[in-house]
Amino acid sequence: AGSNHQVFQGIANAIAYMEGGDVPKALWRHIESVITDMDPSQLKAEELHLLHLQALLVSQTLGVLSSEELQGATAPLCRHDMPSYVAKVSALASTIAWTSSGSQIREELLETAGRVLAQLYRICDRKW
Repeated sequence: AGSNHQVFQGIANAIAYMEGGDVPKALWRHIESVITDMDPSQLKAEELHLLHLQALLVSQTLGVLSSEELQGATAPLCRHDMPSYVAKVSALASTIAWTSSGSQIREELLETAGRVLAQLYRICDRKW
């Protein structure tokens, strides 16, 4: 199980920076279109895996970019997506926390989403 996690992390790291960092943005827009009118507790395993991958990509990106890079035109996160992203990730995380049935993907998504929200909290005093 440990080596699978390392492989997943390595692949996610490579994907995070492909296409100039556009993959996390494109993935979020796709996810947002899928989950817009969906009850988070009804998400299927495939959707949870996609959300986990996207959260991991965002987390890795937030961990290495400077404030200037995060605000740049080529940033992998869009300023206008942030309020919606934070609201939806928070709602998903809270639903998963209260309805989790011990599913590994739910636990991993919850952990990664929490990390992303903590990273966003730490950078919120930057001048966006």
